[in-house]
Amino acid sequence: TFTPKPGLTRNQVRIATFAWPGFNVPKVRLLEVKAINEIDGAGLSGLRVWLDHMTCQGAGQFTSIHGAGWTPGGWTQQFWTNVEVADDKWSVSGFADLIRDVNCNRVQHGMILPKLTVNVTYGQMAPEPLEHNDIIAWNQRVGETIDNGIVYGYRGLSLDSGGVFFKNTGALNNTALVNIMANLTSANGSIFGENCGSLNHLLLYNLTHNGWWAWSLPQASMTNVSVRGCVWGAMGINAGFGDSVDVGWFDQNHYLNISGNNITPGTNVTTGNPQWDPNNFHPLPMSLLRRIAVPLVPIDAINVLRPTDNWSAVGAFE
Repeated sequence: TFTPKPGLTRNQVRIATFAWPGFNVPKVRLLEVKAINEIDGAGLSGLRVWLDHMTCQGAGQFTSIHGAGWTPGGWTQQFWTNVEVADDKWSVSGFADLIRDVNCNRVQHGMILPKLTVNVTYGQMAPEPLEHNDIIAWNQRVGETIDNGIVYGYRGLSLDSGGVFFKNTGALNNTALVNIMANLTSANGSIFGENCGSLNHLLLYNLTHNGWWAWSLPQASMTNVSVRGCVWGAMGINAGFGDSVDVGWFDQNHYLNISGNNITPGTNVTTGNPQWDPNNFHPLPMSLLRRIAVPLVPIDAINVLRPTDNWSAVGAFE
């Protein structure tokens, strides 16, 4: 464990950029310290790193001294708990085993192939010109199966980015997105399944996905899907990749934009103006979103208890 001696703060104990091999020890815990630009483990294998109550400080939103995140290469396991990430091209490193209570601000890229994520916030997320970014990416794993991914309590109120990106990958199995607030301010949305093999066991519960979502796999390649209590900016089928969805997958969803080729599948559907506070997306007292008798999830995305008196809201917030 690397941690400040008594009397010092994390800003007084800094891990500066340094050359390979970096931390050449089997297990590293960084506690109450500050990393500048990267934590190097490149070229090493079998190492485990735990970033705990610390700061990862970059040199600017579109700058990076590396191409693979804060912990490039080598790390067998990564655990991020109570971490502040700011001013860098990258946020949380890819393939992290645990991401809990992490705040990312002024970054370009979201989470890449996360495994277990609980309570994460993103602010001021934007791409460089001519680059693509997403809030969550399960992509570019051709022929591989991605198994067991949970994202719970994600909050991003102003995301100039794509959404959930599942593309060019063999299969996505046993995945849940729960209590997700994603306000996508760009024209990009979520492409889900393009050039992928199959999808099995997907749960989407209490999402507020204020942007478009495009199903991009044939219905025959998607099994055990459940979409409940969500708010969608718009939903459609990605022509040439997807063909249809099973309406039995959907219940108690709200769709904002129903024009053109947009779809509104499921039972207990509402559409149009969600009647929410435009600053924080919390439904107003008489909102159409307040209608669930028994909530799917007992608390919302900011840990507010959901009521059980027929007035629980669809979406991420009560």
